[in-house]
Amino acid sequence: MDCTEVSSGKMVHLSAVYGSNLPYERQSLWRDIVTLSTSINLPWLIVGDFNSVRFPHEKIGGRLLTTSILRDFNTCIDASSLLDLKSVGNTFSWNNRSIGARRIACRLDRALINHLWMDMYPDSFVHYGDQLLSDHAQLTILTEDTVAGGPKPFKFYNMWAHHESFSSIVQQARDSHFQGTPLFVLCKKLRVVKLALKAWNREEFGPVHHKVAYAREALHQAQSDLAHDPMNNDLIHKENQAREAYLTSFNMERAYAQQRAKQHWLTQTDDNTKFFYDSIKGRRMINTIRKCRLPDGNENSDLQQIKNHANEFYNAAV
Repeated sequence: MDCTEVSSGKMVHLSAVYGSNLPYERQSLWRDIVTLSTSINLPWLIVGDFNSVRFPHEKIGGRLLTTSILRDFNTCIDASSLLDLKSVGNTFSWNNRSIGARRIACRLDRALINHLWMDMYPDSFVHYGDQLLSDHAQLTILTEDTVAGGPKPFKFYNMWAHHESFSSIVQQARDSHFQGTPLFVLCKKLRVVKLALKAWNREEFGPVHHKVAYAREALHQAQSDLAHDPMNNDLIHKENQAREAYLTSFNMERAYAQQRAKQHWLTQTDDNTKFFYDSIKGRRMINTIRKCRLPDGNENSDLQQIKNHANEFYNAAV
């Protein structure tokens, strides 16, 4: 059903699911989800009891899961271009309330979203609460404001190494002179190289997708001019230069997005930039820490306190 958020007027599509206990009866559910996905052009949330798990670690006890058992549900999700909404709380959403060797616990309940939902609610998540009187956990969907991030760690991007200025930037920074122990000098030089690369990245690359858009527009203009005077050697030369500049910037954007998404198995000839950016968004959603269980067993959702606890934990481990 289509729903409207009262406070903002945003429209989304909500689907509630209850999967059959019988595997062969769930086949029609998987087909219906795939069919429905082709007709939905709104942010989509599909939530409920699927009576299936996606991965072996989502079940303990009972019969071992095999790839064939997991295949149908995962195929449905992939074919529908859905992904798991980030979750916090209990790992398992259901148990059979048995004890000993007969006890089974699974994540049968989950929330799935499409990429439009991820774009509209990038910080949303599902909370797995208590089971209370049911054998299933309560699922609560929360849409949150953007989480304020701290300083970003330094990252080396592979696209840098393909730039003609890269070696000279590194060499110049590495030639800086320091006095001290070899380890001290190494740390100082690495820091200088890092700062030089960060400054060079801002100046040379900037927002990569902006450079791609600019290069695309320049190529479009060059090809438009050439279309009106196709035998003009100057325009042919300009079109060749614009095509080379666009290809360079496009390949840089693809390498950047591919590295950020950590999806290296696609072929280099495919235009997968949108897929890579969607993967980045999905990883960012999953990796955001919303709650932390403290040593006393209590859960804390205050971000500053979570940061403080993380610092205390790792300082104590040193």
